[in-house]
Amino acid sequence: MRLKSGDRVLVTGGCGFIGSALVREIKAHYENARIRVMDNLCSGVLENIEGLGIEFIQGDILDAEKDQVALDDVDVVFHLAALPFIPDSYKDPVSYFRVNAGGSMELFMRALDSKVRLVIYVSTCEVYGNAHSFPIDESHPTNPVSTYAASKLAAEKAAYALYKEHNLPVAILRPFNTYGSRDSFPRIIPDLITQLHKGNELKLGNMDACRDFSYVEDVARGILLAASTSEAVGRAINLCSGEEISVRDLAALVAKSVGVNDYRVTVEAARMRPSDVDRFLGDRTQARELLGWEPEVSLEEGIERTIRWYRQAGKWRWER
Repeated sequence: MRLKSGDRVLVTGGCGFIGSALVREIKAHYENARIRVMDNLCSGVLENIEGLGIEFIQGDILDAEKDQVALDDVDVVFHLAALPFIPDSYKDPVSYFRVNAGGSMELFMRALDSKVRLVIYVSTCEVYGNAHSFPIDESHPTNPVSTYAASKLAAEKAAYALYKEHNLPVAILRPFNTYGSRDSFPRIIPDLITQLHKGNELKLGNMDACRDFSYVEDVARGILLAASTSEAVGRAINLCSGEEISVRDLAALVAKSVGVNDYRVTVEAARMRPSDVDRFLGDRTQARELLGWEPEVSLEEGIERTIRWYRQAGKWRWER
C-alpha cells in the first residue's frame, strides 16, 4: 500500500496552499514519482507549482469525466481539493457539502473502481469542534460547529465506511491550524502580517481564542509520511505542534517579528465567528509513533519564514 519510487501520484488541490507544499515535498523525497495535479484553480494558482515539471489537469472533483482522466494509471491519491475557508461556509453551506462531502465521496468511489493502491485524505482539526478535554487526541468525540467542519467530517466518515465495506485503502490526516507561505486565504497569521505591514492598528475578533499552529512544510511532510507506512491505513491522525497560543499573544509575536513595537488593537464584532471554537490543542502521539513525525519548525521560525516570503512576493493571493 505504501508510496514507492516511480509511482504515479495524483494530488487533488495541488495548486493550493497545502497541496503545493505537498507536491514540493514529494518531489524532494521521491525523485522518480510521476506527479499529476488536478485543481480547478478556484483558490489555488498555477504559479505555486511552476518549474516543478508536474503534469497538470484543470478540473473539478465534481466532474466525473475529469476525475476519471486524473485517476488513469494512478497508484496513490492525495486528496486535498476542497472549499477550505470557514467564513465562506456560512454564506454557502450547500456548496461546501456538495464539494467537500459529495465530491470526496465521488472521488473515493472512482479511486476504488480504478484500483488505486492508497488514498490519503487531508481533513482538519475543525472536526473536533469545542473539545471537552486537552490535548485533543484522535479518540476525542467529533462535534463540528461550522458547515466547513461538518462537510469535512462527512467526507471522513464516507472514507472510513468505504474502508470497512469495500477495503478502500485510506488514511485520514487532521492538520491543526496550518500557516505559512502561499496561503490562499486571510487566516489569522497572514492577516496579521498584512495588517502590520500597512500600519500599527490591528482589527481582530476573539482575542482569547487559542490555537495550535503547524507550519505548512511540517504538515506536508506529515502527509507524505502517512503514505510511506501501511500503519496509517484505516486511521485518523493528528498533525499538530502540541502547543497553544492565544490570538492576543500571537499578535504580539507577529508584531515583534515584523518590527512593529507599538500597535493598537480594535476588536470588531464583524470578525467574531457565529460559532467559533475557543481552543485547539492537539495530541501528536499517534503521528510520532506511527509516522515518526515531529514538527521541525517552531512558531517563531515559521512566522519569520512566512514574513520573508510575503515581503518577497509582495502580496497574498487574495490581495491580487
